[in-house]
Order: sequence, then C-alpha cells, then structure tokens
Amino acid sequence: MKQSRYIQLPQACSFIEAASEAYRLETPWNCFITLHLETAGILPIKASQHVRESLHRLGKYHKRNGMPFSYGWTLENAPIKGVHLHLIVHRPHNLPMHPISYYWAVLRLFRIKQSKGILKVNKFWSRQSYETNLSNVISYSLKGLRKGADIKLEEIIGFRLKETKDQSFIYGKRIGWSR
Repeated sequence: MKQSRYIQLPQACSFIEAASEAYRLETPWNCFITLHLETAGILPIKASQHVRESLHRLGKYHKRNGMPFSYGWTLENAPIKGVHLHLIVHRPHNLPMHPISYYWAVLRLFRIKQSKGILKVNKFWSRQSYETNLSNVISYSLKGLRKGADIKLEEIIGFRLKETKDQSFIYGKRIGWSR
C-alpha cells in the first residue's frame, strides 16, 4: 500500500482550486470538522479507505435530503492524536436541522460512536469574511505540505500557510476533494 509523509504542491494547488470551484458553483465549503479516527478505533492502515467510503455515504445523505454536496479533506498522523481527518464541507445555510444534529449525522455516516475527543467542530465566524475563514481553514488543513513547498504555494495563490510540519506516515490517499 502506498505511504506518504507530506502533501505535495500539485495536490495542494488542486485542493485550493476545488475550494474556489465549490464557491463558484454556490456550494462553498463552510463547515470545518475534525474527526479523530484512530481514537475511534479505525486503524491507520484503514483510515484513507474509511474516509472515502464514509464520504460516499455522506454524499448519498446530502442527495437524499436534497442538499448540494462539496468537500475537501486531509488526513494527518500526529504523535499524540494519531490519525485524524480534517473535513471542510458545504453545509447549506437553509438546512432545516440544527448544526449539531448535522455533526451527529456525520458521525453516524462515518460509523463512529460518539465519545469524548472524537469530534471537533470549528465553525466559520460571522465576524470574519468568508474568504478569511476559508483561508484560515485551508491553511490549517494543508499544514502537512512538504516543507519548502509553502513558499512556492505562496507565489501561486498569494497567501502563506501559517505553518508546515511533518505529519508522519499515512497509508493510501492523504488528501481529496469533490469533483
């Protein structure tokens, strides 16, 4: 199975392009979720496959409820937290359910039992512009970018990532987005 230690520059550029395209198509990424997969009992070697299968179920959930669906995700492997997922998803503002109900639905669709430390939700702040929120979330999600590539990325997109650091090994894909 393929292993990777970093997000590569072309992947980071495509991730940012996908966020721009989602905004253009009026399905902006506006909900940031962190799921601690290893804490939930998902083995590191199965994490990438689990994320892709779970996103397929989440897409079906959106479709069944008449909601558009777009997303971006990265996997990280931190020494203390283990393998965890950063998911940025479009959550329609006119969604009839309470935001917390949506997050529990995400847990259910990812087949993760709710327990302390599994789910973290960072909402987009209303006192900041959408662009500021999204750039902060993308910067955080792409911190696994190969060191040195952040300077090249800044030349391409015009803003610098807050930090880059070694994210240890991930088995399978470590980054993805809706097409």
